[in-house]
Amino acid sequence: MDLNPKKLVDLAPEWIADKDGRIHGIRFHCPIHTTVPGNPDFECTHSVGFTNPPAGGPPQAYWRTTWARSGETFEMLRLTPSIRCLGFQNAAGGEDGGCRWHGYVGGSGGEVPGMVTTLADSR
Repeated sequence: MDLNPKKLVDLAPEWIADKDGRIHGIRFHCPIHTTVPGNPDFECTHSVGFTNPPAGGPPQAYWRTTWARSGETFEMLRLTPSIRCLGFQNAAGGEDGGCRWHGYVGGSGGEVPGMVTTLADSR
């Protein structure tokens, strides 16, 4: 598994905005999977909501969980804490699939803005 940082701009990032154009999150391609493990018909992407949207105000109600953001561009973006994608489980509680990426945008302490780092417990 590639644990080396990747540039966020190389993962086809896009801002997620509401109907009024207010940015409230980001979507980017998974740094370790092209398609969703266990569901190869779907491209593996990650969507992350912001606790503090760039234009100010509260987080969008759409997000169950949000991340603190700093930086106004993809090249300078930092999100905390780490992002852990849990995948999904079947009715019996077993793992059916889904991405289990765990990592940072901007490094654990914000020391590498614009970079996506994959942690060793990713699958």
